[in-house]
Amino acid sequence: MPRGGLVQAACRVGALRVQPAIEAAAELTVTTAPRGRGPVKAWQPFGRALLHHMDRLEAKGTPLLAASSHVAPAEDLLYWSNLRPRRPEELPSDLFFRAPASMPALERHALELCRRKGGRTLDIGAGAGSHVLALTGLGLEAEGVDVCPEAVEVMHRRGVKAQKASIWELKDLRKYSTLLLMMNSIGIVGRMETLHTLLQQLHGAVEPDCQLLLDVSPPDWSAVRAAATRGKDPISSAAFQEGQWVSLNCWLSLGGTTGRSFPMLFAEPRAVAQVAQAANWRASVAFEDPESRHALLRLVPQTMRK
Repeated sequence: MPRGGLVQAACRVGALRVQPAIEAAAELTVTTAPRGRGPVKAWQPFGRALLHHMDRLEAKGTPLLAASSHVAPAEDLLYWSNLRPRRPEELPSDLFFRAPASMPALERHALELCRRKGGRTLDIGAGAGSHVLALTGLGLEAEGVDVCPEAVEVMHRRGVKAQKASIWELKDLRKYSTLLLMMNSIGIVGRMETLHTLLQQLHGAVEPDCQLLLDVSPPDWSAVRAAATRGKDPISSAAFQEGQWVSLNCWLSLGGTTGRSFPMLFAEPRAVAQVAQAANWRASVAFEDPESRHALLRLVPQTMRK
């Protein structure tokens, strides 16, 4: 797993679709990244990277859950943000094709919580479907959903039951015991108020005993403060609340192709827990990485207040 909260958050960046107002903002053209053939859909570089990697894995005859799914990338998938607009982070394609043994402890703990819960799991923002494959390998029913069509194609090629949809469009959520959102997929809502809206919507759509597992990535506050005070293109004071959350403008590029920008939320676990509680979820920290401060939050619905 690459170092840095930004990299982990971007790993499932094809995960969710934003609300219409936020989606309109995502149509902005980004000019900081290398110029190529012009802006494309936000997740297209991500999807192409998955497809290219899948093609090479199939050519090698690599098993679906091999301990190592590494092949030399044809091109580097780069993740950019207005936090450090001229310092992109590389996202190796094999990061999305990991076997359980190669996953960080937080993700393995989330899989164990799914196993203990039993029933059916929906992985929202499933990317290449590695978590779904891990769960089915444990004998569980699991499905993936992703807004990126190339990701859905890759999942189908790996034998994963998957559909293309946004989290706002999902139906029949009552049949799931667990909703799984790994690698800060929840951050694609962009802002805390949108997170509150989403959690309220999910509260009314799931069974009372459903659990929602969120991988939450906190901001790098020293970098946020530096970006807010730099002379050129500083981060707006309206884009963050010190010690709570920050909304960054992010984008992806692959080779000469740059995707449109999208807002990404990075928040302290306690701030997400407070928003969840306000949306009538009971929130607890199920796991926390002391070095990265990434946390696994477990949310369960509580009775709506009269």
